[in-house]
Amino acid sequence: MRRWNLVSMFIIAGVTAMVYLNALDNGFHYDDEHYIQNNQFLERWENVPAMFTTTRFYSDDQLFTGHYRPLVYVTYAVNKISGGNNPVGYHVVNLIFHIGSAMLLYLIIKAMLGSGVEDRSKKLEVRRGADEGLDEKLEDRSKILGEGFSNFLPLTSGFYVAFAAALIFAVHPFNSEVVNYITARSSVMSGFFYLLAFYCWVRYRGSLTSYFYLSSLLAFLLGMLSKEVVITLPVILWLYDLYFFYPYRTSHSVLRTLFNWRTYTPYLPFILSVLVPYFVIRKIKYGVFAIPVLNRDIYINLLTETRVLVKYIIMLIVPAGQSVYHDIDVSTSIMDLRVLLSLALLAIIGFLTFILARSDRHEWRIVSFSFLWFFVTLLPTTLFPLNDILQENRGYLAGVSFAVIVALILGWFLHRTESGTLPSSFSSIVFLCLVLLLIVYSVTSFKRNKVWQDEYTLWSDVLVKYPDAYKPYHALGLFYMDRGENDRALEYFKRALRIYPAMYQAYNRIGIIYGEKGDTMTAISMFKKTIELRPDFHRAYYNLGTTYYLNNDIEPAIANYMKALELSPYYTEPYMALAEIYLRRKDPDRAKEMYEKVTYIKPSEARAYYRLGVIYEAEGKKAISEGYYKTALKIDPGLRGAEERLRGSGE
Repeated sequence: MRRWNLVSMFIIAGVTAMVYLNALDNGFHYDDEHYIQNNQFLERWENVPAMFTTTRFYSDDQLFTGHYRPLVYVTYAVNKISGGNNPVGYHVVNLIFHIGSAMLLYLIIKAMLGSGVEDRSKKLEVRRGADEGLDEKLEDRSKILGEGFSNFLPLTSGFYVAFAAALIFAVHPFNSEVVNYITARSSVMSGFFYLLAFYCWVRYRGSLTSYFYLSSLLAFLLGMLSKEVVITLPVILWLYDLYFFYPYRTSHSVLRTLFNWRTYTPYLPFILSVLVPYFVIRKIKYGVFAIPVLNRDIYINLLTETRVLVKYIIMLIVPAGQSVYHDIDVSTSIMDLRVLLSLALLAIIGFLTFILARSDRHEWRIVSFSFLWFFVTLLPTTLFPLNDILQENRGYLAGVSFAVIVALILGWFLHRTESGTLPSSFSSIVFLCLVLLLIVYSVTSFKRNKVWQDEYTLWSDVLVKYPDAYKPYHALGLFYMDRGENDRALEYFKRALRIYPAMYQAYNRIGIIYGEKGDTMTAISMFKKTIELRPDFHRAYYNLGTTYYLNNDIEPAIANYMKALELSPYYTEPYMALAEIYLRRKDPDRAKEMYEKVTYIKPSEARAYYRLGVIYEAEGKKAISEGYYKTALKIDPGLRGAEERLRGSGE
């Protein structure tokens, strides 16, 4: 069996890698810019320990440092230091975690379909007399936990279910975002550790071996350090025990299990050693135990999320409609027809979950458990209002349930052929269905990867699907602005504002364009409008200061630079600008102070080293200036002026 496990793992990894091979060269997108590309804090190993004590190093923009996910940013730092801003390394890491998740799903389903049942039964028999908390009057555990395993799902169909579930999960287009969108690493990493913790728990319950329990606890901790949604794991572990570990043939046995305090002792370490410290840290750091509520109250959010849950289900069933951004309007009334229809569907699923949970057939209880897995893993994003109402990567763990249910259905047909209920030739049809399903999913994912090629292809796709959304217009405006096509960019920014007049980022970009055109008065008005809409947006103050500087209005320029630094002390551009002002005022000491702050905050900023070299050269400190010139050229060999000054100094 170990040989088959290794072969299965190899096939899962190989197929997944082939599907995502064309994704590795895709660029950075969306939030990648401030979390990774422009994040100078990722460039220094010295900053890594601080990532566990402060969130300030998570982005170059202080407005986006509200999450505590240190482990994710440690991996970003490894990528950044080893490969700079080459996206290939980042995509490879995301892909490795995704492949690992698929492998874990394979192991989980194999374990749930009977691995270690006999060993578990023997150990439970030994403990029966010693542990009152495991219900002294239980019937034979092997009968309860193993019934139907060898008869209903023999080795061949059990292996098939596990293998099919892993492959479906690995290549499903719904999961393509976690590989293509680098910032979605928090989802794929936390998903990996979530599945690892659950697998270790299943093995612990199967063998009662302490190291599996400790491994589950450790994986839970690593998951919590990756993304907050892992907080639901103790609920999943409890549900697993309720479904498959504790007998509940009657309602009486259910109540006896639920109200026995010893039932909950295995989960206490998960709560006391991880969840309690986590919430304490959040309280100390942010002043709240949960994330701050945004512009939707809980009731409106719940109404809206009923539709979101149904949309997740539809995208899992039908591999279409994937988008980096989904323009979802909020529902404010329960009488909204879309809400009523969604509630009806969810009620049907809830009814099926209840009916299947009471089944004596193990495979149907797994289906019921999978339904609950879907809803529990999405619980945090369902309860708490977030900026983007729907993001596909948030449903990464929920997608596990779909893969398992489809695989179980296929496995059920396969077993019917093995038992003679269906013709033996029907097994070929079952395998053909799986192959066709995998081909459709793989081809769709492969095509989806091409959409993520660059910002133009990505946001043009969004615009086709959501032509009335403001975000794709803004994103395409940024794309054209980066290409130097400012007039076209201006058109897109203005269209974004027509849809959403409060979009402060668009005003900021329009101000930059008018500033480059030399229309400083319009630029100033745009930056002031940006600040009016978002008073804590530090970049607007910097841009406003720069516009005043270009108008030779130095004092307002200094005031706005200082305000930008007050809001974001690690923002390097105001330091560079202030240094130039101090040089104009014949104050080289203060200019050096500014440049040295830049080199400390952002060691890759070649301009700061070059300017320090110029200052020291003017002071006659040749050796020091040469050192700064060399450092600048090492970072940026094409830096204008550095090579000439180094040659001029006699080097």
